[in-house]
Amino acid sequence: MKRLDRYIIQEVLTPTGVAFLILSAVMVLSQMFTLVSLVAGSGRLLSGLLVIVAATVALSKLTLPASFLVGCTTAFNRMSMDLEITAARSLGISFKRLAMPALLTGAVLSLLLLIVNMYVSPWGYRSAKAMALQILLSKKNYGIEANSFCEVAPGLTVYARKVEDRWLRDLIIFDMRNRDKTVVIEARRGIIKRTAHGALSADLYNGSIISVENSGKEETISFEKIRQRIPIGGKGILSKPTKRELPLPQLIKRLERERGDRKHHTETLMHLHKRIALALSPVIFALVSIPLSMGLHRRERWSSAGLSAAIFAGYFGLLSLSQNLIYRGLPPMIAAWMPNLLFAAAGIAMLRRIDGRHGAFR
Repeated sequence: MKRLDRYIIQEVLTPTGVAFLILSAVMVLSQMFTLVSLVAGSGRLLSGLLVIVAATVALSKLTLPASFLVGCTTAFNRMSMDLEITAARSLGISFKRLAMPALLTGAVLSLLLLIVNMYVSPWGYRSAKAMALQILLSKKNYGIEANSFCEVAPGLTVYARKVEDRWLRDLIIFDMRNRDKTVVIEARRGIIKRTAHGALSADLYNGSIISVENSGKEETISFEKIRQRIPIGGKGILSKPTKRELPLPQLIKRLERERGDRKHHTETLMHLHKRIALALSPVIFALVSIPLSMGLHRRERWSSAGLSAAIFAGYFGLLSLSQNLIYRGLPPMIAAWMPNLLFAAAGIAMLRRIDGRHGAFR
């Protein structure tokens, strides 16, 4: 590897590492209130910290490409301001040649991200949810507080006007885990227990069960005493895994099972293509950010951070827009790869334009 390549790679990786640490720290701080609320009264501070670690791992699919974007803009903006780009051009080194080490570094990071997106990030989501749910179920009353809506499991919310020891007074249970039907259980008093299999069992007195389907059909059942079993997962205390929690083999199996369900199959296929497309985002970000950052001026102190934020927001804004178009007939593959193709084309065009006719690689 030439000295020039090593120098540029070092200039890119140093701010990338700093940005990754800052973004991870911001993410931890943003969840600090949730963490304190989660572990309060459970005595499981270590488990709470492990939840944050697992969440950090899960979100690395976003923080890694974002950090690399900041690294590229910072490095090439600094080199431009210090006239290093000008010095290199005076020696006949093209802009494309200067960009090549960063692009190769982005390609290596993309290979790493492909593994992260397919296996590591799903494990992080799954582990964070599992540990958080374990902490919640170990707390007195499962974290249910008086006059508060408390989510004891994804899609399962409990409200109680008063809490006395483990007894809940004037409680309402909202079960919205079924997409086709919402169940609301009202009771004058009740107690929620955990079964040996990890489900929740609610002993309820003097209330009613209201089921409302999406079609508008409503059914009400009154009771004086009932034991309502509330399953929250097929394995232990875990709820049914979402798409983002599935590693690649299980995601492919889910695609095969959903072949008869066009809507769900399309959504899952879009999710799979999006994972692969996001893995290549470091290369895309480098293609766009390098020519743009070379044109920033010395007086723009926060230009690198602002440019990184603009590129990142533009990329994911376009991805969100294209993702919504799958419900209007746009194939999932095109929707997932549209931001990559458009940003790559723009980046290559800018590199060619900024290089002019001086662009032989050296």
